[in-house]
Amino acid sequence: MFFLFFGILLALFQLLLFYNFYWKRRHLPPGPTPLPIVGNLLELGKKPPGYDIFLKWREEYGPIYTYWVGEQPMVAFTEYSLINETIVKDGDNYTDRDFFQDFYTLARGKNGLVHMEGQAWREHRKFLMNVFRNLGVGKNLLEQKVLSEFSSMCGNMDKAIGECPIGEDMEIISHLDLCVGSIINSLLFGYQFHGEKTEEFVELKKILNEYMYDFF
Repeated sequence: MFFLFFGILLALFQLLLFYNFYWKRRHLPPGPTPLPIVGNLLELGKKPPGYDIFLKWREEYGPIYTYWVGEQPMVAFTEYSLINETIVKDGDNYTDRDFFQDFYTLARGKNGLVHMEGQAWREHRKFLMNVFRNLGVGKNLLEQKVLSEFSSMCGNMDKAIGECPIGEDMEIISHLDLCVGSIINSLLFGYQFHGEKTEEFVELKKILNEYMYDFF
């Protein structure tokens, strides 16, 4: 009985090794050998934030390689020409490749604009491109809106610099946030965050930050 049980365990162990080190990797680009269950997570976590290991893998396996996050394979493209040729020029063939799809479907649903895939995504993309063209994307109208808002931001920053005590640092992130938010809002809703509307932007940003914090 003991030898039978031991034989079954040994056979299962050999199947696990065969699956992990050969079968699941057979159609993928070369890459670091993953461990069962955890994949390459231990290597990714050795030296935070972790980008050094990607440079090492590129040197060892070339510009295209596969690494594993748990049991999920990730194919990395590390050259601009490859990214442009594969994902931009041939992008239609690389849709519907969302990773951790079951998790995102459970956590966020699958019909949102950001997480939509397949034919539904293509239809929404076509609709949105027509809308954005009417709003000025790709035309001088968009450029004029951006330049106008950038000029307003520079004026506000000049005023803030004049009011800032000598020797103290001036916080500029809020000016950049307001500029970007105002451009987006003018395209979507037709007005900018100037004057009294600035408080509206601050409140919207606060609500959005709270939502994102709770979500993640």
